Amino acid sequence: KAWGEQPDLQDELFIQYQYDSTKIDEINKYSINPKLQYWTNQTNTGIIETSSETWMHPFRSNQYLFTEVAPFPWVKFPLKQGKTWSSSLSIHDGWGVWANSTLKNTYEIVGYETVVTEYGELEAWHISSLASAEFGNSTHDFWYNMELGFVKMIIKNYAGQLLQFELTEVKKRV
Repeated sequence: KAWGEQPDLQDELFIQYQYDSTKIDEINKYSINPKLQYWTNQTNTGIIETSSETWMHPFRSNQYLFTEVAPFPWVKFPLKQGKTWSSSLSIHDGWGVWANSTLKNTYEIVGYETVVTEYGELEAWHISSLASAEFGNSTHDFWYNMELGFVKMIIKNYAGQLLQFELTEVKKRV
């Protein structure tokens, strides 16, 4: 169904989180945005899947808040090595120290390659991206498989912290 924030543009995506609540205080010590610390078991957000692009909000709750200041996962079709595109993102109130800032994002398709995930070896397009902001630069490398979507993501925020997501399982719809 349509996502309430932009119903004409984005579909709704539900994300469920599991975490150990006894480790929250320790994890929060490493937050690069201490004014913004909240934890949730689930959230909904938006995704775009059309014949010209696939784009999604990243996992950006709990300890993943800093993905808000890295380029969002996004591919623009057709995919070919060397293709580039750019965008900007205005971050509004409610995002702590990042509020009222603007990110300048650039994307480049590095190539089509074999990527290793817990799910197995997959052929995917490797996209490298950079977000530039007044508080620093963050990078996001991700791999996009035409059948499975975003199968691996490596984000390095402006404070040097690394975060990696990768596909571990595919469940068939019943």
